[in-house]
Amino acid sequence: GYDTNVDGIDTDIVSASTASYALSKEPTVNIKKYLSGKVERTEYYQLTARLDSQTNADRKDNTMWLEGLEKWVKEQTEQGNVPIVNGKPVTDIYISSSFYLGRNAEDNSLYSLTMAIRYTT
Repeated sequence: GYDTNVDGIDTDIVSASTASYALSKEPTVNIKKYLSGKVERTEYYQLTARLDSQTNADRKDNTMWLEGLEKWVKEQTEQGNVPIVNGKPVTDIYISSSFYLGRNAEDNSLYSLTMAIRYTT
């Protein structure tokens, strides 16, 4: 399987140390209401990673790790390894915005990607 190599993920704010991660909820929610009374919600979360980026080798490793993460998220959804929300399984998890370099400092950079979860209530 995919080696996440992550010790933990903070909420909302990524710490100042390298190899740190944070997950924050985006303010966007898409809601579809059906005649049957079902409501489908899509919510968005941004994953931010502070990673070493001093050398070109560091940046290549970061790109490979983030590409692997995107692939892993897709595989987990295809295999049905999804969380339960409001007593029902999430119907879809996907990367809505691929990773990008958001900000860089002298020896590390912030990379971000946006994930979406879709579920029915």
